Amino acid sequence: MNAKQLGAVLEDGLLERGFEVETLNGEGGGYYVYAISEAHKGASGHFRLTPEGDILAIGKPDRAVTKAIDDMGLGPRIGQDHKREIFVAFEIVTPESAEAGDFEETGEEGTDEIEPDYDETFADAAIKYLKSHGAYPSGGDWFESGFEVTDYRTGEEENHSYHLKGFTEDEEAEIWREMEKRR
Repeated sequence: MNAKQLGAVLEDGLLERGFEVETLNGEGGGYYVYAISEAHKGASGHFRLTPEGDILAIGKPDRAVTKAIDDMGLGPRIGQDHKREIFVAFEIVTPESAEAGDFEETGEEGTDEIEPDYDETFADAAIKYLKSHGAYPSGGDWFESGFEVTDYRTGEEENHSYHLKGFTEDEEAEIWREMEKRR
């Protein structure tokens, strides 16, 4: 059973059990299902369906949703989706370091986990994150903000670079396609 077929079975089964279901088709055939039920007072689950027919939970679904999926006989297919993250690094240049052809300082700011809202895919959430940070594709395999003056008194400039971690090939392709439009 492929993702589209599994999505139809999952949606029908959840609807029969009183859940409201929203199904999104992600780029590259990945399906995302969000379920919520008025009868269960806000019980929700957000899942990605793989081409291999697995049901991967994004975050921790409520027990009412996983029980309904178990009752459909699909429980053994449920797993936890892996994390998608964006690693952030920085470079600082001062007029003195630029004259020496070097950075004044480089470092890591850390890693931000990307968690999509119920109505978006991981790629959508990453694109939103990158755009909100003013990032654009670099000449390499990362995104960057471009150097901005952070201290007018000293002439210090700072650049941030953003590196995708844990995204599928299809997700990365979708992110790059959308972000290339910003150039």
